[in-house]
Amino acid sequence: MSSAGAAGLVLRDLASVRLRSRGRTGAVAATVPRDALPLSDADVAVLICDGALAVRDGRRYVTGVLAAGALFADVRLPAGDGLLAGLSARGVHYVAGLPRGRAAGYARAAYAFHRLPRRAPSEAEVASYGVALEAVSGRLPGYTPELSADGYWQRWRHRRLDAHAWPRHKVYVSPLPCDLVEVLGAMARVCESLEVPALKVVRYPGEAVRADKLVAYCDDDAAAARLAREVSAALTGARVHGVPFAGQVDPSGLVGRAVDPGPEWVTAEPLSWRRLVARRIARSLGTDARGSVAERARFVYGRLLLDGIDPIAGRFTAPGAVAG
Repeated sequence: MSSAGAAGLVLRDLASVRLRSRGRTGAVAATVPRDALPLSDADVAVLICDGALAVRDGRRYVTGVLAAGALFADVRLPAGDGLLAGLSARGVHYVAGLPRGRAAGYARAAYAFHRLPRRAPSEAEVASYGVALEAVSGRLPGYTPELSADGYWQRWRHRRLDAHAWPRHKVYVSPLPCDLVEVLGAMARVCESLEVPALKVVRYPGEAVRADKLVAYCDDDAAAARLAREVSAALTGARVHGVPFAGQVDPSGLVGRAVDPGPEWVTAEPLSWRRLVARRIARSLGTDARGSVAERARFVYGRLLLDGIDPIAGRFTAPGAVAG
């Protein structure tokens, strides 16, 4: 019997397959039956995806990208239902089609996907944008305006929020750059009425070309859902850019949601949801240039689902969750 994952991942029946463990040089060290390994099918699948084990596929043993067909009974990268899911699927395909390179390059490409061409703003545009940011500060008397540590973001932090304990639940609002100032003003009014813990926007107008240019932070899922609904209702006429790898909230794709990784995701530095997705896409491809673009994209999707990351739906699932 096959195993179904929480996000539609289906593993083939591995009970009778034979596996090969691989040495440091990639040479076959031993051939073992599946039942000799005291691991779940999901754990075995991870080891095969990552190259530690090889699985038999017809007359050969395969690993990494080439093992997807032998591992996954029905892994199809979905086009998705809505703008953001479609963007996310395109983002995975885009990175899967890049020339072989270092993981850092794949991660940068995934994170920057759907960024508009950069255009240097005029001095007048920079000055006008600065006035708009000051106006938002004036509309948020209960918030402390501040710059992020890297100077990239203008932030407004509610005075009840500890500066070192930002919430993880995020609501993205992604208008086209030409609509950002108007949308920011409306977003600030909604955030103030709900006493949202924090809000941030790109500090420099030239950076409005990025998809995730305007973000609010909420304490929990219920608060994020409420904010998303109210923002969607207040911004029905805004023209949409759209944030890849975020979960879509409204029909247009203007508003998306995600949750940043918690402490269970051990990293050298704090990661946002989208940076985590980008790095896991990069890590799954590694330096393995085998397979077609479609095969590589399906492999990436299956590998991330095994980690408990659904890049198309923009949410965490249960890592390695499979049920008979």
